[in-house]
Amino acid sequence: MSNGVQSNYMSDAAILAWVASQQETQYGQLRGAMDFETTRGEMLQDVAVIRDELSKAAKSTDGMPQLNEDVKAFIAKYDGIPEFKDLVDAVKDFADDTQSKAEQMDRLTERQEGWDALPVPGPGEEDTRPLRPTGPETFDNQEVGDWRESLSSLSDNASHNEQLAMIRINEIKSNIDHSADLASQLIKSSNDTTDTAIRNIV
Repeated sequence: MSNGVQSNYMSDAAILAWVASQQETQYGQLRGAMDFETTRGEMLQDVAVIRDELSKAAKSTDGMPQLNEDVKAFIAKYDGIPEFKDLVDAVKDFADDTQSKAEQMDRLTERQEGWDALPVPGPGEEDTRPLRPTGPETFDNQEVGDWRESLSSLSDNASHNEQLAMIRINEIKSNIDHSADLASQLIKSSNDTTDTAIRNIV
């Protein structure tokens, strides 16, 4: 029978089911946010490595092949991620130059050995050999300075966004804890109401 009064009663099972649904959504958001921040952290570390290698490339070409590999790996890994577009574009600015110099380094020993194998002109003979191959020139200091400055500025922005994201992650964690506390309070309130009703009947 109904006395015409609508009941807002929720069973403990219904409360727990509601909390589980809320937390499932929040845990999904938390996992996604934390995974992205892990990727952002890796990206910032990769940028720092490239910046250091650029500085060395202004003094010596010995590390050019490694710099080229790191540049290609960076673009392949982070290109297409909207949040990292500016940094990827900044790396692309010197990617072609890096690859060109690295290719010259890769073939240098072979070309020098080929030159060394050429016949040496005899006395009075004209030396028709081309100049002996040499390695690529180092990067220009000004260019490297500009590239490093661009990467530093964009990295600082990414680090700031990382700090904001961590605030958001903490908010999600707080919401998860709050939903659990709310469920506990609702169940306790429901049980208290039931106990009161039973006592009144008795």
